[in-house]
Amino acid sequence: MAALLAMFALFPSLSFAIDNPDAQIVVETQANSDVIAPDAHAAVKEGHAKEGGLPQLDFATYAPQLFWMTIIFGILYLVMSQKALPEIGGIIENRKNLIDSNLKSAEDIRAQSKSIQESYEKTLDGARSDAAKILQDVETTSKSNVAQMMESFRRKTDDEIKSAEIRTDI
Repeated sequence: MAALLAMFALFPSLSFAIDNPDAQIVVETQANSDVIAPDAHAAVKEGHAKEGGLPQLDFATYAPQLFWMTIIFGILYLVMSQKALPEIGGIIENRKNLIDSNLKSAEDIRAQSKSIQESYEKTLDGARSDAAKILQDVETTSKSNVAQMMESFRRKTDDEIKSAEIRTDI
């Protein structure tokens, strides 16, 4: 009944006859009007009152509803348990394996980087000690060269001073 009323709203140029056990009501709509005859609403209300309200709450239809619900849920259970759930389980297992392998490779890379860092630190310590030794050698060599140059300069200046004194004493 409600479906017919919805059809009137969608197709305003149609005319339909609604059969009621008590009377026949003809509802015609105009091209630009969505007006439904007031008697149609009364007929719809009477129809629902005679049917007893909502059909899903009718106790006479519980057994067939339960039967079909059991059948449908049984079929859904079989389909899900045989087809969908194993596929989902396989996908989850593959993902878990991928994550585990990635974690293992990350641990391996971490161990490699740690050994490389230790090697780097050892090489760097060796280079620092070599640099300190070279610096010490350069400093020692520089000091001895400066001392020799100072001694040479002092002797040279002493000789020049003596020769200058001899020239001035003449």
